[in-house]
Amino acid sequence: MTENKRFVPIFDGFDKRVVGAKDNGVIISFMDMFDLLNELNDEKEMWRRECERLKGLYYLENEKTDEHLGWKRC
Repeated sequence: MTENKRFVPIFDGFDKRVVGAKDNGVIISFMDMFDLLNELNDEKEMWRRECERLKGLYYLENEKTDEHLGWKRC
């Protein structure tokens, strides 16, 4: 099964170096790609912290009734 990629590289015709990318048909520069990557990294870290917070709440709530879950809160 072939999946569509969001980013497609743009190659220089002379020496076949990557000079940019297409984002759903819109040409973006390397600097814009770095901005996008930094935003994605920030968002990933935010969701990682939120996941850890929710896991902590779940285990705190369930420790009262399910003692076997307490060891998972490392």
